[in-house]
Parts: sequence; C-alpha cells; structure tokens
Amino acid sequence: LTPEQVLEIKGRSLSYKSIGDFSVLVSESKFMNGRKLELKSSETVEEKAGETSRRVESFTLVGKVESL
Repeated sequence: LTPEQVLEIKGRSLSYKSIGDFSVLVSESKFMNGRKLELKSSETVEEKAGETSRRVESFTLVGKVESL
C-alpha cells in the first residue's frame, strides 16, 4: 500500500477467469467500497515443478483503497 492508498497485488493463477473473479471479490470488500481494480499486467508463463510443467497467468492488479 503506497502513501497515496494505492494497493498493488501481484500473483499467479491457473486460469485467466480466476483473476477476474478475484478482482471482483476484492472490489466488493469494505476497503475498496466498490472501486474496481485495474489489470496492470498479465502474461502466460510456464511453471515447472519437478518433472511436470504447467502454464499459469502471472498478473498485477492495482486500485485505490477507499478506507482502512
């Protein structure tokens, strides 16, 4: 959280739809007061775990917090 009350969330998801669902849930919180988060960046990356690999969405969401 910056001094200007801007929240930045970085994460990874197995699906692009999950990023949207997460963004809606955060926007509906009492801290955001309905303000929508902006998708600042998103890219598909390959993540390896031992012998297996999978494609995940790496993302950054930003938005202004209304109240703490």
